[in-house]
Amino acid sequence: MQQIDIEELTGGWSPAQPTNATPKRAVTSNKSSKDRVARFKKRQRAAGLVEVTVWVPKAAAADIRQLSQRLCADTDLGIGPVRRISTGKIERL
Repeated sequence: MQQIDIEELTGGWSPAQPTNATPKRAVTSNKSSKDRVARFKKRQRAAGLVEVTVWVPKAAAADIRQLSQRLCADTDLGIGPVRRISTGKIERL
């Protein structure tokens, strides 16, 4: 009976050895993410914007996002009446 060398068949690989199948991430910048966020916030403040964090119901999230984008894009817009979903009645803020 002929003896088979397992290392020769597998190229030295065994299931117990980890593989380096995933390449390491290339370093694109020496700046930390904290520095990038700080620069972004500085630019936004210079543009006259302020950061606002709001918790809203999931159903209203898309409407709030759209409203905030419109207000940022057109500074001549203001917030006016809102409609009550349950009754359809328009209310003032």
